[in-house]
Amino acid sequence: MTPTIRALKEVGLVGAKVRKNFPGYGEFCGEVIEIQGDSCLLKWEDGSESKLKQSSVKRLVIKEEETCKKDETTEDTQKKKKVKKENEGSKKRSLSKVSTPALESYIPKKRLDFAGTSGQKKGLNAIEKFASAWLAENKDINVAPDIDHVLKTLRLLDKNWPTQQRPNVTTTGKEVTGMCLGLIMALGQGAQCSYLTDCFPETTRYLVRFCRNTLPRTKAGNLFPFSSLQINYNYAAAKHVDGNNIGPSYIMSIGSHTGGELWTEDQGTINCYNKWKLFDGNKLHYTQAFDLKKSSSSQIGERISFIAFAHGLYSKVEPAVVKQLRGLGFTAARSDGIDDDFFVRFRIDRSYLSEENNQKFIQLKQQRLAQQDPRATLTKVGDAAVECYGRQAERGGGWMAIKLSASEQPTVLQLKPNSVGIWIAELKWKNFTHTSLELVKHHRLDFYKDVKGATNKFKDRIKNLPDGAPVILGIADTAAASSRPLGPKVYEILKQLGAPLDLPEIKYRVAWAMIGFKGAKPGTALTTVGTRSTLLRLDANFSLESQPGGSFTTKLTPNAAPDVTNIIDVVAGTGQDCAVVDNDDDDDDQVTGIPQGKKARVK
Repeated sequence: MTPTIRALKEVGLVGAKVRKNFPGYGEFCGEVIEIQGDSCLLKWEDGSESKLKQSSVKRLVIKEEETCKKDETTEDTQKKKKVKKENEGSKKRSLSKVSTPALESYIPKKRLDFAGTSGQKKGLNAIEKFASAWLAENKDINVAPDIDHVLKTLRLLDKNWPTQQRPNVTTTGKEVTGMCLGLIMALGQGAQCSYLTDCFPETTRYLVRFCRNTLPRTKAGNLFPFSSLQINYNYAAAKHVDGNNIGPSYIMSIGSHTGGELWTEDQGTINCYNKWKLFDGNKLHYTQAFDLKKSSSSQIGERISFIAFAHGLYSKVEPAVVKQLRGLGFTAARSDGIDDDFFVRFRIDRSYLSEENNQKFIQLKQQRLAQQDPRATLTKVGDAAVECYGRQAERGGGWMAIKLSASEQPTVLQLKPNSVGIWIAELKWKNFTHTSLELVKHHRLDFYKDVKGATNKFKDRIKNLPDGAPVILGIADTAAASSRPLGPKVYEILKQLGAPLDLPEIKYRVAWAMIGFKGAKPGTALTTVGTRSTLLRLDANFSLESQPGGSFTTKLTPNAAPDVTNIIDVVAGTGQDCAVVDNDDDDDDQVTGIPQGKKARVK
């Protein structure tokens, strides 16, 4: 039941249903999904998100007896019928499969009027006129403006940049200065060209021409595929992940400034001044601090950054939008739902396997079991193995196996699919004989639900084990939540089991497994970490070595090198086109001209 407004003041707004009218788009229903300070993050019925003050949200909350159904006006209905008719007509001319970028052959018939401030209108109209004249003189699609020309053009805005609502890139909740050209998810309209694209098509063509001709080519020599171009002005984006981005993105900053490098979760700091640098928009990243400085050609400093990327819906847009995007010069746009070769692996990596791909993965597991069945390969007492994989395939899973005694078949322990936390098999040497092992407990520690509680339980379990007790660990989904990672105490406990001192962080939904024993020296355990698209297997043997005085110590010996199988290689094959990574800090890749050897005339 939806809480009342009075109750919301006490228990919070998360989960509350709201309804809001968006001028020009109509009425939309949504839900509060997160509280951020004095603001709320809302998710609307079309999948888009926005941020509003809590005071405003409380006025939009739907009462218990109300329903979230919007009434269409006659005008709304006529508009929808018109759009439907246009789409049906365009579908008849559908481009069933677009594999190569088309030439610039389409210009929107009617340019929309921009409804910004007078200063924004003046600047953007000046750029549109300037860009139109340049394009008329430079019709060859392989000719592009250089950085100085682009900077001179954008300075016509004279600080009057348009603004955007991007709550994920700011800690203040305020609008930021910038614009996105090309494909976006338009509120209530689906995947469309952005409003600014429709208002300023020549500006879009001009800037896209600059990007497509200066962006590095792919490994196969093709143009980098992008459907959207984000342009930021004089603000440092906070740490975030690009939700609508398939992943591979290029960034470049221009203008009179120092600093402003891009920090990325997987690559560290990237210097992108006057040069395109590749990064993964699906990894955490943020803009480092920068200082503006005056130059001989500018009375003010500026940091303008370009990010070229492919929207997640680039392959599922209406044919008319495909034609518009291709005509504007964008290189990733299609309507058949089929991914370009370049994006096949990224698409699989950021989602769960399809039914077809899951069947391929199941076949792989069956082949592995036929060749490496632990009941057949674990022949000596103390032989142990673990195989596991993350949630991407079959919602996760795996098994652990141990040969407890010479007279018994290996014991196989299943890791329940879609089970968060870390699975642990605790073992000990049997008293007196020391020639066989005993399974103490096979269980799961739920670090996902309660990091602190699971950590304390983990500490107590290991503390109560005798020295030399073997332990097998693995993951069948994710060890912990992305917002509540494993803490330092967990890694200290793992070191007591032989984990290396520099053990890589066990991040959200990565594959990880380890075979060790209590009291092992750090670095002597067998362990490996992969990605969310990895199938892991470890094989080792536990044995006892006699010591002076009649005591024994546990010895761990690898039976095979860690098996790290890339699931994407299995279901999609290899050899797809890809970007060429070159993120060093040298200056030999600065954009100073046009790769094709052609340079436009600058007036």
